[in-house]
Amino acid sequence: MSFYSEEATSIIVLLVGLLSVVLTGFATPPTIFVAVTSLVVFFYLTWFRRSYLEEPADTMIGLIPGHYLLLFAFILQGPVRILILSVWSLLMLGTMGYDFATNTELKLVSAKLTTMFLYCIIWCIIIFLFQRVLIRGLELVSLAAMMTRLVLAIGGLIWIGIGLFRINRSYT
Repeated sequence: MSFYSEEATSIIVLLVGLLSVVLTGFATPPTIFVAVTSLVVFFYLTWFRRSYLEEPADTMIGLIPGHYLLLFAFILQGPVRILILSVWSLLMLGTMGYDFATNTELKLVSAKLTTMFLYCIIWCIIIFLFQRVLIRGLELVSLAAMMTRLVLAIGGLIWIGIGLFRINRSYT
């Protein structure tokens, strides 16, 4: 039996999702969000991706455990707000959508634009969540918080620009 990256990622997703739920004390909103999202990701990785995509490339699927670690960081900092859970769920759905769009056989302009759009959304959400964790975790205030946001925004825009350039070149 060979062990594929989808299976390893899906196991990590379930374990970190379960650990996140346990650490929240089984509060209702985080439990529902994490449980539903973990199951959707698990079935996408183990069933849909393996059944409907022939030889899928590992696009951003390898980042999913990192997405869970971002949520885990919020959970360790205290009660998680619905806004953070919603944005995090969009991150997970966007990552799966990006994976699906990238692995389609069609190399049309619409596929390229969809991939580029989802790439921007994914990285904007990651940068937003990361700056929230960083500012909250380091307890930064006023000028330090603004400088942190500015540096992350500029770095994020450069990162997104390089990624969009790379995606654009891959579709030509």
